[in-house]
Amino acid sequence: MTLKPVVDQVPNRRRRRPRTKNCCLSFDATSARIPYNAEQYWNVIVTLNRWFSILSVLPAAAALLCGTGLLCAIRIVREPDYTAIGGDPAVELQDSAFHVQARDCDVLIDGDSTAEVGIDPRVVTAQTGLTACNIATSRPVVDDLGTLPLDTFLEHNRKPKLLVIQYGAEDFYRSNQPWQHVGPYTPLVMIARNLPTSTALRLMLEHPAETVQFVTFVLKTKAISRKAGGPLDRQFRRALSHAEASHGQLDLNLPPQKSCELPMRPLDGPLDPERIRQLRQKYERQGIAVLIRAAPVPSCDRYLTRFEHDLAPYLDGNVEPLPVTVFASGDRHPTQPGSLIITLGLVNLINARLPTLVATARHEALPYPQSPVFTAVAYTSRSLK
Repeated sequence: MTLKPVVDQVPNRRRRRPRTKNCCLSFDATSARIPYNAEQYWNVIVTLNRWFSILSVLPAAAALLCGTGLLCAIRIVREPDYTAIGGDPAVELQDSAFHVQARDCDVLIDGDSTAEVGIDPRVVTAQTGLTACNIATSRPVVDDLGTLPLDTFLEHNRKPKLLVIQYGAEDFYRSNQPWQHVGPYTPLVMIARNLPTSTALRLMLEHPAETVQFVTFVLKTKAISRKAGGPLDRQFRRALSHAEASHGQLDLNLPPQKSCELPMRPLDGPLDPERIRQLRQKYERQGIAVLIRAAPVPSCDRYLTRFEHDLAPYLDGNVEPLPVTVFASGDRHPTQPGSLIITLGLVNLINARLPTLVATARHEALPYPQSPVFTAVAYTSRSLK
């Protein structure tokens, strides 16, 4: 006798298909079908590959664009007429430290723009009999590049007997990040115009944010055409002529200030006496006499008392207060008559600190042209003592 399966013996019992629960819903696993369309999958893959390709190319394209812009900016600033296009004679004057050779300077004047504008080498020569040259630059160059222009000048010219370093009083209060506190344009222009391209690129890439500003400004300057022979061009040519005649002084040709309502700008950092000591030792080891002084400031300057107290122990010439009318409008730089007063103050400092050097000068003192301006300024300087 053949036994029937147990299942057949229970005809009323229905076979249950396995069910799978997903959250609160259930579906039949055996009857589920996943739609499949090869063409749709292929289109999705192609689209994703395209997006990945675009995203991977974008950084390379951006880097190529930035690199091209940077190389174009370097090429533009190296053009002979770039300084004329920009109308900034200071850029051309500050290049002299890199190109002048075999210059005979008994007194070499370096520092920031307070020295570039405020010290006339002709007055130093006339009063001491010592030949003098001014290779001062600007505060951004001093803060960001240090003594690079001065060291380059000393490599290609006779060693001076006396080095005068004059900074604005604020320059002695330094920040740990000077590139973020001063305009980067002047230092980067100096790098691009006077250093090898590989060296310039390396230094610029170390400061990408500042380099972007530099490239933008250069390209904008190139795009703006300036009429030759116009007022700005004549002022540019006049400044260069004065600098050549005076052996390096920059004349801003600005009107004097009339009031003491000057904005009080915070100092960039604490006083840095170690920097002053290192500057002095660096050049005294080369057999050069060094005088470090602070530029005069308006007598109404709100930091005057602090400057006089903080800087006196470290400088050869402390901060000297002068009438506000000696300084150009809206600036700390002196007017042309004011620069004569400041230069005479430097001459007095040289005579007091280095009388032997002046007494044994190789050249006889040359009489300074007695123009009405110089006569009036000389009288004013005596009255200020």
